[in-house]
Amino acid sequence: MFIYLLHLALSTVFKGREIWYKESEKYSMGERIEYMRNSSNHMFHSQTLPGKLLAFALLLFLLVPLSCSATTPVIVEKPHVQPERPLEPVQQYPPACEQGDSPIYNIPVSKDDPVLGNTRTAAITIIEFMDFQCPFCKKASETLQELMDDYPGKIRLVFKHNPLPFHKNALPAAKAAVAAQRQGKFWQMAQYLFENGRSLDEDHLFGFASQLGFDMSRFKHDYSDTQTIKKIEDDLKLAGNSGVR
Repeated sequence: MFIYLLHLALSTVFKGREIWYKESEKYSMGERIEYMRNSSNHMFHSQTLPGKLLAFALLLFLLVPLSCSATTPVIVEKPHVQPERPLEPVQQYPPACEQGDSPIYNIPVSKDDPVLGNTRTAAITIIEFMDFQCPFCKKASETLQELMDDYPGKIRLVFKHNPLPFHKNALPAAKAAVAAQRQGKFWQMAQYLFENGRSLDEDHLFGFASQLGFDMSRFKHDYSDTQTIKKIEDDLKLAGNSGVR
């Protein structure tokens, strides 16, 4: 009798397993467990053998699909995440000018220096160290004159001599410019010297002075004066001490 009931219970379990498994998928895990608990408590209260066998069969009936669904691994695909590219380091550019990067020179302006521009209203002072035989100095003088024209009254231009030793006529031209300054015509002579940079020997210099209407006796005296030489040497020394090349 026991074997028959067990066979009947097991047959009932396996015949209804497929139907129950399909139906049980409609319910959550918690709902299945709650149903199993209520059913088993009711049937285990029975004191008869058939009731206990049916309760055992019911447990098998419920636990088999429940355990299968509980142990079946669920593979959850992680969303593809694009790996973050490391940030490229920001290139740090040095500022155009920093205090302390280059020495700052305090260049004095003396009463003997030729000055162009309004010294009272000028907001900027430009000091130029020039060689009359240097073609680059000629280009620089043209640029400076354009600045003076574009900003009238706002720039003061100070001239200092810097005759380079490998220009054989640079020193005679500087002496002629100092001599012209003694007669109040420095800038006229300077323009003339730059425009004729290939003809700066003494004969041509004296010819320029005559064309510009100088007192030639005074001009020749000032050209050879020791104070003229000293003025040029002082400017050369200041240029060297100020990093002028």
